Amino acid sequence: NYDKLAKWTVFSQAEEPTEGYDGKQGGHLLTGATFADYVNHPSTYDQASDDPEVLFLITSKVHLYGLGKSLRSIFRTGWDQKIHNQGSRPAVCPGSATYDQWSAWKSTPLVHFLSDKCSTDKDKVLWLGLTFWKEYVQVQVPFNQILHYAQGSRFAASRDRIRQRPKEEYEKVLQAMALHKDPCLGYFVEYFWYYLIGRPANNSCPTDPADRGLFTAAESEQPPHSSEL
Repeated sequence: NYDKLAKWTVFSQAEEPTEGYDGKQGGHLLTGATFADYVNHPSTYDQASDDPEVLFLITSKVHLYGLGKSLRSIFRTGWDQKIHNQGSRPAVCPGSATYDQWSAWKSTPLVHFLSDKCSTDKDKVLWLGLTFWKEYVQVQVPFNQILHYAQGSRFAASRDRIRQRPKEEYEKVLQAMALHKDPCLGYFVEYFWYYLIGRPANNSCPTDPADRGLFTAAESEQPPHSSEL
């Protein structure tokens, strides 16, 4: 459909877009967001803060090299969790509100999860994301190698934004994932969608001051070739 794109396209999983995700159930929406927010963004976006060409309501951030992960506090991960609902679409990124902040970084569960899905040891899975980035994303890595993403891969983008990247590059990603029924690369694509859709010049969220100097992985190190993983 690349050659016949509508002006605006919403990307979403087949399941119902309901609030949160606890590991087994939930449709990945941020508290306060609706599916209509994605559909209607071109006519309802906030000119002061929103990008008219794309809508990602960021739920999480991940460190590209170390695979540490942090969740947004208004993303429900438990049904007894008390979350403030402001009654309208939340901002793309956490702001100054005390009820909408980043959680503490955690690393071990995500590394073990990806090691199992990718059938490789923990040391190699740490390199896999960086290898995928260099081979398929091919844009500048954000500050401190911290990426922001929407868990569940729900987002929307304009035709112009999508076509910043040629069709052949999207096809290359699809071919890489077509080799397995549940390809582990699909999890990295979920983390990288904001940077894969087009060629964004900026990160989706500003750097959290608390993250400055947090990670010190040497960018000069070279990951192993993908065939070794």
